[in-house]
Amino acid sequence: QNLAKLKVEEKPLFVPPVEDVVQALQDGLASYFGSVSVESVECPDLTAEPFCLVTQGLCGSPRVVEVGGVSNFMPLYNPDKIYDLKDFNQLLAVDPVVALGTGAGPFLDNHRCCELLANARISNGEVQSLNRIAKVTNENDRGYIVQFLPKNETKFVLMANLFVSNGKPGKVLKIHCKNRIRDEDFPAAVRKCLAEKFKGKELGLGGVFLVEGSKVCQHIPPEQFSKVPITSPEQLNNWLKFFNMNPPLVFVGTILTHDMGLEMILQHFHSFSSHGEGGHYHFDTDPHTVDYLAYFSLAEKAVHVDRPQCTSTLKVDNIQPTQS
Repeated sequence: QNLAKLKVEEKPLFVPPVEDVVQALQDGLASYFGSVSVESVECPDLTAEPFCLVTQGLCGSPRVVEVGGVSNFMPLYNPDKIYDLKDFNQLLAVDPVVALGTGAGPFLDNHRCCELLANARISNGEVQSLNRIAKVTNENDRGYIVQFLPKNETKFVLMANLFVSNGKPGKVLKIHCKNRIRDEDFPAAVRKCLAEKFKGKELGLGGVFLVEGSKVCQHIPPEQFSKVPITSPEQLNNWLKFFNMNPPLVFVGTILTHDMGLEMILQHFHSFSSHGEGGHYHFDTDPHTVDYLAYFSLAEKAVHVDRPQCTSTLKVDNIQPTQS
């Protein structure tokens, strides 16, 4: 893509005092989970296990970034929408950029469709990548494979939702929740608590969370994009492949409380693991035993790069696998 033609839209986000956010989540999440602990802490070294991120922290120029969008792949995918992490320093006027989160993986050989599990640092146009992809396969009993991308493969396609920062140490939110007692998934619970407490304000945050104690329902797209226009939630759900994946799983992604007119996805997380499982998060399958541990940083800006003309009425939220 020609960088000069990529429109970059951004809006400031409300960043309340961290103690107000801690209190809002401590009070609010208690109606979603049986056990809740929220505090502001110095970010641990997230390069260490179990998180294995590309840099230690989540601080410095924090922002929630969407590139492209859903309308680039529904009703039909747009093969021209190819992006490159190498361009992020110039696009976002940030250096270094640490990009954590979700996207559509690059076109590889004949396998056109896969999930990107983004975990990369970009400085001066050079990319340090721990990016993985998740794709379906008939080569194992699982039906899918998660693998690292080659270090020189820095492209992705169609869309991405990324938490971007300088990757520096600093203060972050630590959220530890167990025993889910309502239907909302973990990111939705966090989002709704903040939206309720800070009415009329737009907040954003992102980073990483760990799931233990429960399998997680996740999806991976099939090998090829749909040749039939996807125009209904039923078509979308029938096209995707769903799997219950084993913990521990590490999730990276973003949360926004409101759209703000930028047509951005409000929550989007992808996972990876040390045991070869990963995909797009939907919900835990064992609410009474699930254990969530999150480290999130509040974002200062929401940024939408190359927002597509809205041709799809479908959202990521329309993906609704049946809860068991």
